[in-house]
Amino acid sequence: MPLSDIGSYASIAGLLVTLWILSDLGRIKSRYLFSARVPELARKLRTHSSNLSAMLNDPAANSSQIAEELAAAEVTVTSLSAKVSGVVKKSATSLAKTIRTTQRTGSDVALLRDTYLAMIKLQEELKNLELDLKWER
Repeated sequence: MPLSDIGSYASIAGLLVTLWILSDLGRIKSRYLFSARVPELARKLRTHSSNLSAMLNDPAANSSQIAEELAAAEVTVTSLSAKVSGVVKKSATSLAKTIRTTQRTGSDVALLRDTYLAMIKLQEELKNLELDLKWER
């Protein structure tokens, strides 16, 4: 076998190793980003849902505070959706849409409760994802 063939095979092998390392680097980056930011964003989401729950006792009196809380929650959920993937990203994107719809309709109590329940659902999905990632390490 000529030396040029060996060099060609080595070059192809080097390219495959480079692509494998590049893919692993992307996974490491996403795990780091997840462990650095997502727990903080999950805590903020819990705070938003807790505040919203308290305000749902008298939505007419708390309409301005509800609007402010929904605006803050939308920012948190949008940031969160950029940092996760899969089913959790789909849920976060759906929740952001639900929050925007709720903001447009005003103080519709049924829609506010649906938004609150969607927040709780996303929180549970985040908890499960965090536990799953602990086992992957």
